[in-house]
Amino acid sequence: MLSYKNIQKLVIALAAFLFSYILLGYYSYGDQIFYKRLYEAFKTAHLSEVMGLGLLHVSGAEPITLHLLWVGAAVEIEKNIFISIFNAILIYCLVVLLEKNKAPFYIYILLLTNFYVIVLLTGAERLKFAYIFFILAAISTSKLYRFSFLALSPLSHFQALIYFPSLILHHISADLRRLLSLFITVKLIRIVFLFIFLLVIISLFKFGEIVAKAQVYIAENANFIELTNLTILFLIAMSATRYKARMVLVHLPLFPAVFLLGGERVNMIAVSLVIYFLLIEQRLSKPLPLLLLLYFSMQSIFFVYNIIQYGDGFYKLK
Repeated sequence: MLSYKNIQKLVIALAAFLFSYILLGYYSYGDQIFYKRLYEAFKTAHLSEVMGLGLLHVSGAEPITLHLLWVGAAVEIEKNIFISIFNAILIYCLVVLLEKNKAPFYIYILLLTNFYVIVLLTGAERLKFAYIFFILAAISTSKLYRFSFLALSPLSHFQALIYFPSLILHHISADLRRLLSLFITVKLIRIVFLFIFLLVIISLFKFGEIVAKAQVYIAENANFIELTNLTILFLIAMSATRYKARMVLVHLPLFPAVFLLGGERVNMIAVSLVIYFLLIEQRLSKPLPLLLLLYFSMQSIFFVYNIIQYGDGFYKLK
């Protein structure tokens, strides 16, 4: 028999499904134009055509997301229903993560209404799947499952690679003193091999295109406003964390990433990392992190309004 807490999680997931389905019905423009075309193309596509169609319609070469979308289209599930199922899974996993880390009820509210969560439910179609695997890794108790889910995350969206250097530095922070003494731990070797494996896999799926995009973003996005946003986030994190040296390590790869890939992309990953690490420290209730969460919940109101009014959540926000 289901416990009361499990029933609560299922009710929240069902509410997320309904909210997502209704909202996606209004989302007609922006990136959804291309994802709808891709889903339509998948309905009559052979398995061998999946990767080519992904590159053609959404400039994507992530095998997991593209093949999942192809399965949904091939069995003729309505796109908004299919995506809403995964949105419900995402929210269910997020609630499990919050429960695991004993978050107070107001943190549930602030995170479930967070701007970036709403973006994942609507506009960020491929990135959603990467976040599902990331959260599954975070709530897994088995090391095998944890590493497996982490490995699957960037294969759902290559942008997930941005958070790997920060995760690795956080994971091995306690071993850095040993590294300075030329002592290599088993943990470090395992992490290095995982990262090398991921890089090899990614290189098989049009890694050259990622490099080309990075070169374009260097020219277009290297400005100090984005760097300022990341600096403010860093200061907020430092004001709340118990482990300041570890938080510094987490942010070190993010600053060069701003200039490589653009502020908006890195900002979402950076905010997610800060929220996650403060959550597992049970420090999200500190004043500045709370203000940050409140700000993003307010932003989601305008985002939802834009979807309903203009068919694009990023209308006037770009």
